Amino acid sequence: MQNKIFKRPSLGKRILSVKSRCKRRPTMPRKIKIAPSILAADFLRLGDEIRKAEAAGADMLHFDVMDAHFVPNLSLGVAMLEQIRAFTSMYLDVHLMMDNARTLLKTFADAGADGITVHLEVYPEPEPVPEPVQTTAELLAAGRPYIVPYSDFKGLEKGLLDEDRDKSGTVYYRFDRYDIDRTYRDNSRSLDDIVASVRTIQASSDSRVRMIVVAGFTSPEGRLALNNRLGSNRGASVKKYIMEQTGLPDEAIRVYNGSEDWQGLRMLVERSDMPSKERVLDIIVNMPIWDAATKHGREGELMRLDGGNPWRYMRKHFFPDLRNAAYIKVYYENK
Repeated sequence: MQNKIFKRPSLGKRILSVKSRCKRRPTMPRKIKIAPSILAADFLRLGDEIRKAEAAGADMLHFDVMDAHFVPNLSLGVAMLEQIRAFTSMYLDVHLMMDNARTLLKTFADAGADGITVHLEVYPEPEPVPEPVQTTAELLAAGRPYIVPYSDFKGLEKGLLDEDRDKSGTVYYRFDRYDIDRTYRDNSRSLDDIVASVRTIQASSDSRVRMIVVAGFTSPEGRLALNNRLGSNRGASVKKYIMEQTGLPDEAIRVYNGSEDWQGLRMLVERSDMPSKERVLDIIVNMPIWDAATKHGREGELMRLDGGNPWRYMRKHFFPDLRNAAYIKVYYENK
């Protein structure tokens, strides 16, 4: 059995361990952790193999790195680790069987390692690993969920925008308007924070704004064609405002037209105790926005439900929250 000597940082920090080849009986019972090795996977189906390990309840993935010098084999590397990190949120336990492991700790940590193990033969005096120095963008992102690494960007598809909408910046609009009103709701604070963050990142020497995504939405009331234009104009108004305040070029800000925000309405209904809740959800989920054959649509069906009471409730309690550019994300890169 190999013995591990750990530096134990506070919860959530990376762990550096040093392996020796001395055999010693453990003095205390230890909770068993299951860590399937990436080397045992079918590399032609690596994504499926990782998903199987997750579904089977594995605690972490073990990632062996060999340099063909400290040990005779040659395996894996930083590029592979980065791809796996982007694919899974599982804990990645990286084992460096390398002569120059000491010089590559930060490289593997930045590539996504949660824990790094090196051998006593190449690291004879274990020492605390200094916390990595955070860049300006990383420091800002710690308290602002709308600031994220560009490596997290997966596309502009609506499903992806819906997944983390609660972690985005938000600008609200009055009914049927697309001009920015800083006095409306919390717009002034939100806009000032976004602009100040972008300026700070752009002025720094260690990071830069790679892209900003703005998605414009409307509440699902009125004609669809008008709402398509309104959603687009709302997103464009935020883009114009940020460009004027920060000097970012046009190509740095991408606008997505979310149009009528049925998914947002569904989320609000699900979290509520509104009247006729289950019937409202059934219509939103199963009724098309417009059926040309029957000349019926989702909005009309909801307006007729129970004499219009659920519709009036949603207009009062939900629709004001849906008249917004509901998704503003600032993506950064470190230099």
